[in-house]
Amino acid sequence: MYLKELVISTSTNRVIREVSFKKGLNLVVGYNNDTGSSNNLGKTTLMRCINFCLGGKVSEFYTEEESGAIDVTVKDFLTKNEVKFNLSFVEDFDKTSERDFELYRQITYNPINKNPIKIVNFVQNEKMKSFEKFCLQLKIRLFNSDVTKPTFRQVIPKFVRRSDKQISNILKFLHQATSQQDYELVHFFLFGFNLPDLLSTK
Repeated sequence: MYLKELVISTSTNRVIREVSFKKGLNLVVGYNNDTGSSNNLGKTTLMRCINFCLGGKVSEFYTEEESGAIDVTVKDFLTKNEVKFNLSFVEDFDKTSERDFELYRQITYNPINKNPIKIVNFVQNEKMKSFEKFCLQLKIRLFNSDVTKPTFRQVIPKFVRRSDKQISNILKFLHQATSQQDYELVHFFLFGFNLPDLLSTK
């Protein structure tokens, strides 16, 4: 499956950003601005958006990874606009397929709730009753597998790397507490080892 398009919009359907992907290799390049810097142009934010669409945490948008500091401006923008992220996939850019699908995740905000930020998940216009069901649907559609282990979120960082640490750690791309057995499980899965009972036992 290939990424086709990412559309980010507000709850009133005002488009914030639209990114179309092309057949073949897509490079995200930051051209130098007037000061000679290519920082703060949105390259990392694009990766965070794709990761969020694939079940990532919304807090990654506004929480500094090392210090844990919160960027209130970003958090307020996401929650007040109840931003929606649509990501579409195609099997072939040249023709439509019954495997083509779209997902979207929308941030909802209710300040009177104990946990005011909620995420609503849809796959092909069907609302997923739980985050686990959402991840299972994506695992079936993207990997043609419904095995419980490894989890969808254990597999995705192999393909969507959002930090220098993940990029430089080619083999051990998950967080530090991940065991060797977990990595073996992920690698068996990615190599197409198709005995789910044995994978789960391992």
